Order: sequence, then structure tokens, then C-alpha cells
Amino acid sequence: MIPTPGQSLNSASSSQPSVGQSSLGSAHDVGHHRILFVTKETHPSFRADVRILFGKYLPRNGWYCDLFSQEEFGVAPTSWPAGDLYLAGSSKRRWLRPLQLLKHDFRLFGLAQKGSYVAVQVRDRIFAGAIGMAAARRAGLPFFYWASYPKPEFRQEAAAYLSWKRSPLKFALHQLRAKLSFLLLYRWVLPRADHVFVQSEAMLEAFVERGIPRERMSAVPMGVDLEEVEKLQSPAPETLGRLQGRRVIVYAGALDRVRQPGLMLEALVRIKAMEPRVLLLMVGGASDPKDVQQLQEQAIDLGVSENVHFTGWLSPAQALGCIKQAELGISVIPRGPLYDVSSPTKLAEYFALGLPVVANDLPDQELVMSESGAGTCIRFEPQALAQAVLDLLASPEQARVQGRAGQIYVQSQRSYLAMASRLAATYQGLVSPEISGTGIF
Repeated sequence: MIPTPGQSLNSASSSQPSVGQSSLGSAHDVGHHRILFVTKETHPSFRADVRILFGKYLPRNGWYCDLFSQEEFGVAPTSWPAGDLYLAGSSKRRWLRPLQLLKHDFRLFGLAQKGSYVAVQVRDRIFAGAIGMAAARRAGLPFFYWASYPKPEFRQEAAAYLSWKRSPLKFALHQLRAKLSFLLLYRWVLPRADHVFVQSEAMLEAFVERGIPRERMSAVPMGVDLEEVEKLQSPAPETLGRLQGRRVIVYAGALDRVRQPGLMLEALVRIKAMEPRVLLLMVGGASDPKDVQQLQEQAIDLGVSENVHFTGWLSPAQALGCIKQAELGISVIPRGPLYDVSSPTKLAEYFALGLPVVANDLPDQELVMSESGAGTCIRFEPQALAQAVLDLLASPEQARVQGRAGQIYVQSQRSYLAMASRLAATYQGLVSPEISGTGIF
């Protein structure tokens, strides 16, 4: 139950953080709000919505988050500008890390009661969601769940790849974990959460079908930090040399095999036949280096190795600098239960840099392309991708107009500056019920 206006949530002072003290003492001042934020990602996080939305822009709107997470093994913890840090250790032994995190999770009961919080929020951690909800209820606080990824569906798909004959015990354990994830998240945590934040309108609809009330959910898609865009770095000389005299098109993001990036190389064969100067700049990498190696081998087999350049993973500033060199951006991601509910970051980055976009018909991408008029939405097919790219390369004025439309759209709809203001208003409406509807995305 969300406390009524003026009800004291918790007047106890905060306990000492595990790692350092917040650099923003104002997070504890009267008039500001603090959330105890439990995240799946280790700290420091690579996720833009954690690092930028919560770490940078929400504090400007008076909302701070004490981060409850786990250290990244082998990486020195950095400060967290939006509040205090409570980090579990991270052992060299991988099997020990989940146990360290589980032990750490039970600290939520003490922190929720002693800290001057207005809510407890758990992101993408199903079992920790149950613990966090219990801690919030005990402390008389509202509980929010933040779903950026369909974790049960992911575990189900991962289990499906295992072989019963090769490893029956591992197969059985993964199947059991997937089933328990479905039950715990969709039957216990989400139905009892005071509010659920989801990644996209498509995820919101999927949760509605599972019985989660629509009025207790808000979709918060991925965005871009326009201040970071202004600080982009020029590409490395080697990359700049490859781009000289070429018609550059760019894909920025993961190149894991499950995303089927080979489709872009198949399209590149058709594009090259009509525009030999084309160069596909692939900014990103894969969790398994073998996936990139197979992609490079496919480029050789298709005869387009001289028309594609792989940069590997880059810093955000370096990646943006590479994207800036292109005439248009590509965002093609296969359809399916996992990706249909996603909200790709690359789309907002392309828009911010003034690139027209060719994107396939993922629900969030289809929505954004329709609202913005900043490019072309296609089916996930090499022929459709090739034709859309060729059409834009042949129409520079149309490309310029669409690129400008994307910049205008992202400033008001998908910049973290604008999104933080709306999210802060949503939080305010949730903890102060007399203020409602002002921040719904």
C-alpha cells in the first residue's frame, strides 16, 4: 500500500554505506527524496539508464537513489553520484558470487527501516524482488519493480539450448530455474508490487496479458544523454582511414549470433552491387569473440570483407564519434519473445546525431519511426534492408530531412534530460497519491 500524503515513511538516519559516502550530501536534505535501488548489474554499470537516468539526471529533479548492488570483480568501485553505495563483495570464484549477493540481499530489511527512503525499487532481480518487497512492507514503504528484460523468458530460452542427453542434471536445473522464475515473478512479485516500470509499451502489453493491471505500470524506454553526444571523440586514425571516400552506413550494438547480424552482410552484398563505395561500419562486439570471428568469415565468403569494418567495443564517446561519420544508421534485431519487448538504445543515438534510420519492425522501433518520421521501418529481411538503404543513399535531401526530424523527436521524447523530468513526476505521483498522471510516459 502506498503511504498517504504526509504519512511518515521512516525518520531514522541512514546507516553507513559499504563503499564510500555519497558525494552529494544534499541527497539527505529535507525536500529531496531517496529510493533504495537494487540493481541486477554490478557496479560500475554499463547500462545507460542506470548510469545516466538514475545516476545523473534524476538527482537534478530532487530524486536520489542509494545503489544496492555487487562489485564488478577485478574493477575498483567508483563513486555513485546519486547517493550512497551498498555493495556485496565479488569473489574470484564465480560460483561463490551468487551466495555473496544473496547474503547481501538480506541487508535490505535493515536498510529499508533505518534509511530515510520513500520507496524500495528492484531492477531485474526476481528473488531479490521478493526480498525487497518483504523489506518494503515491513518498513511501511511502497515497492516498485523495474523490468528492463524478460528474465523468465530468457532463462526458458537458455534452458532450451541445453541437451538432456549430454548433461541431464544441468538441463533439469535450468528448466527448474526457468519455471520458478515464471512463478515467482508473474504470480508473486509483479501482482503485489505497488508499481511496475517496464522497458517498452510492448512489454507493458505483455504484462497486461499476464494479469498485471495496466494502471499500475509505466513504460520507460531507453534514451540518450544529449550532453554526452556533445562530447563525442573522433574515431581512431585507422578507422578514419577506412572511411575515406566511402558511403558509410553504421550499425552500433551487440553482434552476438542470437541477434542474427549476418543479415546485414547479406544485405550488404545487394547494396554493394548498386553502390560499390559502400562501407558498413560495425561498432560493437559480442559476449563470445567467436561470434564476431564467424561474422568476419561470413563477410569473406560473401565477398564483402572490403566493405565492412569492425571496431570492437568502444567507450560511449568513441562509439558516438564513429556513428557521426555515417550517412545513415541501421537497427535490425530479430523478432521474438525476448527482443519484441525491448527498446534499442542505438535508435536514440542515431537520432541525436542527425542520422536517418533504417529499422525493422520491433514494436518499440515501429512506434518511434512512426512518431518521428525519421526513417524507414522494414521487415527483418536482407532484401528489404538493402532496398531501404539504397533508397536513402540515393536521396540525400530526404535523408537530411529525416535526420533533422529524428533530432527534434529525441530532444523531447528520448533524451534522458526530458525522461528524468517525467519519471520524477511519476515517482511523485506514486508517493503522493494526490498528484497523479503528471509523469506517465
